[in-house]
Amino acid sequence: MPMDSATSNPKNIAVMDPASILKIEMEKLDQTIHDLEGLIENLRKSPHERSEVMYHEIVAQQLRRYRDAKLNGQPMVFVNSAMAGRIPILDAMGLVGYEANQTASMLAKTTEMRQEFLDGADEIGLRTWLCEPFTRFGLGGTVRGYMLPPNAIVGNTIYCNSMSTGVEFWADALEIPYLRMDRPHTYSEDAVKYYAKQLQRMIAWLEEKTGHKMDWDKLEENLDYLRQFQELRREIAELRKAVPHPMPSEQIKHLMTISSQGAGLREGVDYYRQVRDEVKKRVEERRGYIDNERLRLLSLWLPPGHAKGIYQWWEQEWGAVSVAEPLFFYSPREFETNPKTPLESLARVDFCGRRWTALGNPAEETIEDTVLAAKEYAADGAVGYLPVYCPDMNMMANSLKDALKKQADIPMLVISVSNVDPTFVSEDEIRDRTEPFFEMLLERKDG
Repeated sequence: MPMDSATSNPKNIAVMDPASILKIEMEKLDQTIHDLEGLIENLRKSPHERSEVMYHEIVAQQLRRYRDAKLNGQPMVFVNSAMAGRIPILDAMGLVGYEANQTASMLAKTTEMRQEFLDGADEIGLRTWLCEPFTRFGLGGTVRGYMLPPNAIVGNTIYCNSMSTGVEFWADALEIPYLRMDRPHTYSEDAVKYYAKQLQRMIAWLEEKTGHKMDWDKLEENLDYLRQFQELRREIAELRKAVPHPMPSEQIKHLMTISSQGAGLREGVDYYRQVRDEVKKRVEERRGYIDNERLRLLSLWLPPGHAKGIYQWWEQEWGAVSVAEPLFFYSPREFETNPKTPLESLARVDFCGRRWTALGNPAEETIEDTVLAAKEYAADGAVGYLPVYCPDMNMMANSLKDALKKQADIPMLVISVSNVDPTFVSEDEIRDRTEPFFEMLLERKDG
């Protein structure tokens, strides 16, 4: 039978009834949607790029969809956000994904509230070595009674160990039905076929747990949207090789958000097409996004969410631009999708065209891709604001640094950060630690 999202009350949750928790969530959601609508209205009145307006319109639309699903008691399913087929499959089943990180970030807007969420995770043993934004933050908010838990969780063995372990811990602590997907580490046709069977297993499990059935015609439609989305993604990546760089550095965050929540939907295609058109126009006009480009950089790990002004500081104070993000957006491997074999197509995308290209691929491939990006985008250096809670990426950092120095002759800066806790490293501290690196790069380039 379908689960009742309004009445589930797993162990360890705060001593508030589900209706009270839902009321808190809805009030915060409504306020966030109202704030977004005000921002959108102001953006429409001022000379902003159409893509800037579209991005906030899509986020507001997705929040309304999420709010309505919760209010109507629809089952909410958490599926690892790095999984390429997540959105096309959930949408074709009439399900809305449980966005733990987005919801927790929306609820905990102050430093004190963020700390309360993290303290909630600590109380039940979820420590800092586990993925902070995708497990500790969401679980902490649930434990403290600010968020209803999901009705089902789908994890995966292949993506970063910290996230995978944390999601399993979350399911166990709150007694939530849990399915662990198994994906081979190395790409091959046999691996694609095996993982397609895992996706079929996931669909059957979700049908059983939620009562929602797969609409295969809808999945085929979503697969075509995903094909268009990936083509636009490659076009944008190719256009960004231009000198001067034709896209604002901050826009990569928007591209990643839409990739996470809109890849395989029409709204995702529409947004990426708009970005492609704007970037293409600047390239054709031989115009960069900033007037005085001095440094071209790879962003290996993006600035933390609380340090919202870092990329603007790069551009305005240093003439520095992020030209590529090889661990997230850049993916030089070609692949095709076939609507007649939708699950095999989704499996192939998972190996070759995921949102987070560094998670789930062999380290050798990630390093090779990063060095290739440094050369193709004429990078002067690389910067990584490395999450302290991400052991997989911390283990890879030195290998990336060595490879970039030896094979691309560029230096790399690494600064450990927390994505949700500004008391660990503040935005001012990030600037202070980045500044000497930029000074060195300019001396190196000009000398």
